[in-house]
Amino acid sequence: MKKTLIALAALASIGSAFAADAPAAPTITPYVQLDIGLINTTKTGAADSTTVADHGYNGTHFGVKTASDLGGGLSVNAQLEEGFNSQDPANGFTGTGVSNRVAKIGITGSFGAVDVGTVWGPYDNVTQEAMNYNKFSPYGNMLNSGAHGDNGVGNSAGSTVGSIQYTTPTMSGVTATINYAPKKDATTNSDLSMAAFDVTYVAGPLNVALAYEHAPSIYENDNVSATNPNGVPAGSTAYSNAWHISGLYDLKTVLLSAAVSGATVDGVLNGAGTDKDTGYSLSAAVPMGQWTPSFGVASVKTSGDNLNQTTTAYGVQALYAWSKAATFYVGYKSAKTTFVSGAADSTATFFATGLTLSF
Repeated sequence: MKKTLIALAALASIGSAFAADAPAAPTITPYVQLDIGLINTTKTGAADSTTVADHGYNGTHFGVKTASDLGGGLSVNAQLEEGFNSQDPANGFTGTGVSNRVAKIGITGSFGAVDVGTVWGPYDNVTQEAMNYNKFSPYGNMLNSGAHGDNGVGNSAGSTVGSIQYTTPTMSGVTATINYAPKKDATTNSDLSMAAFDVTYVAGPLNVALAYEHAPSIYENDNVSATNPNGVPAGSTAYSNAWHISGLYDLKTVLLSAAVSGATVDGVLNGAGTDKDTGYSLSAAVPMGQWTPSFGVASVKTSGDNLNQTTTAYGVQALYAWSKAATFYVGYKSAKTTFVSGAADSTATFFATGLTLSF
């Protein structure tokens, strides 16, 4: 009997050892963020608009994440995230405001992470500021105005499609991301490949980041015309080169941020010219219990063969953290464009108030 008990104990210990070494079952995490509120927009030369809609602050979307332990310190993961329009029942998943934000699969280990598919690329990874880079953000207005007009390299959500992305492990506070998206258009024989990288350094209250993007000018909205809908001539190798440096400093009582940016866009005027952007952004947030008011200013100057203008934006917002999942927001942004040609100034305003709920 004693020998039998000893044998059973040995088998149990072996089983426990195998169980400890066996990979854990995959984790699956669905999530949803609803952002619905009252929105008013105005723009020179256009009628005012007031409506209850999504995307008053930072967007409505749903997604699912999964991760599976492969053993040996490796794990495989995947994520699918889609933006949708909750206030358009007939076209909620196909109409305006809909986007494929993330669709990736990757492997993570001590070496870092490798992801393949549609990802948040380096240029958008480090868009960090005191106002949290949202619809009231002048910083966002700076990066999306002028000749460069970042639109996510082929995806209006700001993510990078068809890409291979490597993220290093953090070493002495430094993390880097490298992204390459190979693509060649068989119809126009245009090389649409893009490359980008970012580097982030975090030390206590300081967070500094640099991002660079080398992308086809075909993605630049300001190069598109009725006679040249793709932005550049067929077979063109015109590219835009854009960069921005941002910094955050957390004083506990106030969060300060600053950024500078620049871009050169070739292929404007149907491939015959070049435009250049230079810009800056400043913002601050002041936590006050559950309330966090913040404000910012940004400006981008464009000069070249197609655009000669300066756009300056101001933004204010107040967030109230009702809970970890629910946030009330109210904010306003005004952007004014002045043209060197002497044409009348153009002004656009955006006001919204509403709720975001994550679950």
